Amino acid sequence: MILLDSYGWIEYFAAGELVDAIVYATAKTERAKLVTSDEHFKGFESVEFIEE
Repeated sequence: MILLDSYGWIEYFAAGELVDAIVYATAKTERAKLVTSDEHFKGFESVEFIEE
């Protein structure tokens, strides 16, 4: 499973850091890789960071 944070669109509609925590917790719970360009996730385990 791959969880994709599509260029921060979730943060656009909701409160930033709490949403980041929920997205990351969901990825960890589902044993999914999180693919994102969000700087908050850079260096986290099971995160594929994409430079914009």
